Amino acid sequence: MSRVSAFVRQGLCVIAIATPAAAQRGGGPPVVVDPAASIDITVRPVRNGSPDVQYAEIREHIVRSAGVTNADFAVRVPGGPPGIAAPAGLDIVEMVDPQGTVPVKADSGNTRRWRAQRAVTFPVTVTFRARMWPPGTRTNPSYMLRTADGAVSGQGSGILVFPEDGVDYAARFHWDLSDLAPGSITTSGLTDDNDVRAPLSTLSMNFFMAGPLNRYPATGDRDGFAAYWHGTPPWDAPKSMTWVASMYEYMRTFWGETSPRRYRVMGRMLPPPAFGGTALPNHFIFNAPAGPRDTAETGPLLLLAHETGHLFVRGLQNPGGGGPSNNWFTEGLNEYYAVSLALRSGLAPLDLVFQQMNFQTRNYYTNPRRNMPADSIARTSPLTDGRAYTASYERGLLFWADMDARIRAASNGRRNLDSIMLPLIKRARTLGGDGDANNGARPGGHPGWFTPAELVDSLAKAGGPEVRQVFDSVIVRGKTLVPAANAFGPCFELRPTKLPDRYGGTSDARAQASSTPVPEIDAYLWFRVPSVPDSRCRKW
Repeated sequence: MSRVSAFVRQGLCVIAIATPAAAQRGGGPPVVVDPAASIDITVRPVRNGSPDVQYAEIREHIVRSAGVTNADFAVRVPGGPPGIAAPAGLDIVEMVDPQGTVPVKADSGNTRRWRAQRAVTFPVTVTFRARMWPPGTRTNPSYMLRTADGAVSGQGSGILVFPEDGVDYAARFHWDLSDLAPGSITTSGLTDDNDVRAPLSTLSMNFFMAGPLNRYPATGDRDGFAAYWHGTPPWDAPKSMTWVASMYEYMRTFWGETSPRRYRVMGRMLPPPAFGGTALPNHFIFNAPAGPRDTAETGPLLLLAHETGHLFVRGLQNPGGGGPSNNWFTEGLNEYYAVSLALRSGLAPLDLVFQQMNFQTRNYYTNPRRNMPADSIARTSPLTDGRAYTASYERGLLFWADMDARIRAASNGRRNLDSIMLPLIKRARTLGGDGDANNGARPGGHPGWFTPAELVDSLAKAGGPEVRQVFDSVIVRGKTLVPAANAFGPCFELRPTKLPDRYGGTSDARAQASSTPVPEIDAYLWFRVPSVPDSRCRKW
């Protein structure tokens, strides 16, 4: 039996980082239109003779139309790890304009906003030295700058300096590789070339990597798919990347995508407790523990399946903010399909799927945030309350499995959850809706992602009127769910059991767990039905 328990974990996240464009769409200051506005960005990772990168020097040359000045110019810089003071000379902003050095200082109470102490005239050059997040600090959300094996990676929002002036600059980004190992390469969510051109707000929602990166395939791509990683995992990384490429192809076929697209997977292997991932348009990054080679380890396959699934399961439309917030759908439905499609595809070992089902189910019944309503969960942050955030994954796996069982029962097996979701998501894709963090549409398209009300209407039509009651009870109000015993097919049965009242769904919770006995609670787990052969487990 392969060893999978070390990688049956949770720490998954799709996050929206506030960008200038996003803030303006959300009712902030009006967009400033300046056809001449541009930013040329150079990021130089600095090793200073060390094996790994010590800091990154960011230089941005900011251009506006001739004669433009700003009497209150401010920039937002990447944040360092909370509670850890910056080393001398780092996390410092320097600014120059045609009149010379511009004095700057951080705003009181906000060390990420640095403000010019006099009016500036463009062009303005800003330099910032950003520190790496050190080993042992949290890795999810995954925006932060990290280093391993002489390479560096991070999200644009965790690397770049953003002017806070309402302008979405035309940006050009490139790495200065002069202090990295010879032969270093680059990738990002937009291109593998070391010359990335896009609006600054688009760069903020992309991951970037540079250094002596590993790559699958060694050259080119596999129907648009390629993977890059740095750091050394205990498992066979090329084999795992081959697996996720196959999972990507299976999901594309399942969700009805006929044309390959450019898709990138990025991984970084870091000291424990590294785990988790973040998906952004057409790519994702994942974190996993580094370690010596162990041939029994298979790698974080279901983490990779979950993040790949976000390419197809995006967001809902909530006009005017109405309806329950989206994580029950974006994370919950995606977790259900990650597990279900890994099982149905035949790509994942049965024991891996079985362990993930019980990992999430055990965490659901022991999670002290199990009964939080969807909107209450939406008001929490994974940085401050991981238990609330992961409740959407745990609850979602069981809720959507139960929806599938209800639809099958109501139709005497003629329909299932796929019958509802495939047409809805195909419609969304056809109409051009990205279903992204801002519920926007592709340029020239129309918002195609459906509303919560439309989704529940479709589920109730197929599964019966009690579906509305279950949705209101479990998702909207947070009542504990007991799904159908056969919700994952004939091979697995949900049965009552006793569990220690100890939550283990986040790395923080596992790190704080003690061996002290705790009371047991009434709960449920999945059990393998021994009379059903393995061949029946993948199709039902």
